[in-house]
Amino acid sequence: MTIATLTSQDVAVLVAVGVSLAATVVVTIVVVLLVQTLRTLRRELTEFRECSHGLLDELADTVDDARHDLERVDDLIGSAEALAATVDGVAKVGYLTVGKPVIKTVALAKGTSRAARRIRGTGTG
Repeated sequence: MTIATLTSQDVAVLVAVGVSLAATVVVTIVVVLLVQTLRTLRRELTEFRECSHGLLDELADTVDDARHDLERVDDLIGSAEALAATVDGVAKVGYLTVGKPVIKTVALAKGTSRAARRIRGTGTG
């Protein structure tokens, strides 16, 4: 069989074989590249898992620390509120026990000095 004696069917078969061979080569290359990509993806995923476990542990520790600090701040706020209420109460007691008598004493002294001036006749009022 020579090239001159090939029929159209023979040419069609040869073209189909050539296209099939080329398609097989292309599919093989694509599969090899896909396998390499999947291996790289697996490796990256493994590294990500290792890193994320450490980060998640750190995050959990940070959340626990923040929760503990928040409880302390809440206790401090409660103590500050109690202290403010105590100081307010002490101020009221101080005003009632010291303030009113002092005001009355000052008023009495002022009235007494006015009365003394009037009795002596040195002041008008």
